[in-house]
Amino acid sequence: MIYLALLFVLGCASAPSTDSSGGPKVAFDPPVLVTTADSSGYVTAMVKVLNIGTDTVRILGVKGSCGCAGASVQRSTAVPDKPGAIYLTVNTRGFVDSVNNVDFTLMSTATNSPTVFRIVVKKNEERSK
Repeated sequence: MIYLALLFVLGCASAPSTDSSGGPKVAFDPPVLVTTADSSGYVTAMVKVLNIGTDTVRILGVKGSCGCAGASVQRSTAVPDKPGAIYLTVNTRGFVDSVNNVDFTLMSTATNSPTVFRIVVKKNEERSK
């Protein structure tokens, strides 16, 4: 009897744990944006927020990593067959490096929230002359 109880305890202790984070996750389309600024020194992008899962994801907000970044939520829900959307802007006029990264943090009800989207801005050589 003690042997059976010991086997039961050991069996329960070594059983694989279930993943409680089985809810929906978000991904971006495109995954990263690599671009140059337009002639006025701005980058604008509409980014799709894809739902990787079956439950609805609500986009709660999006925030840029610096004062040069602006963001707004255009479609606040993402379901598997219809993505959410965020509109992003970057004012690059103060950039001096040849390559600059601007990150946007998306807060949502997804299990991988907060999720970061990156815009890589390459210096437009013609504009800088």
